[in-house]
Amino acid sequence: MSGNSAAGPKPRTDRDEPTTDNDSDRPTPPEPTGEEVAAAEAVAGAREACFTLSRDGPAPRLEDVLRQMGRGPDGYEIPDGPDEFVPAPEAARRALDD
Repeated sequence: MSGNSAAGPKPRTDRDEPTTDNDSDRPTPPEPTGEEVAAAEAVAGAREACFTLSRDGPAPRLEDVLRQMGRGPDGYEIPDGPDEFVPAPEAARRALDD
């Protein structure tokens, strides 16, 4: 093989121009709201609970776990959810029983 394409980037020489990575022109994204963080954490917790159960047998659907937690498929609260907080592992067990 005469090509050297898999060798990686070429080494720098004195003739190379220094590069700068100036991100100052990019707008700073807004900080997530508490509601957005809670939604993301609910989805992550539900996914983890489903994965944990799947190692030992059947696992419920992610959407079913989120509904048991009082959350929609996107992780945000739904109006007809339970009055009390339901942790993801408990919600996953409840979803299996339904």
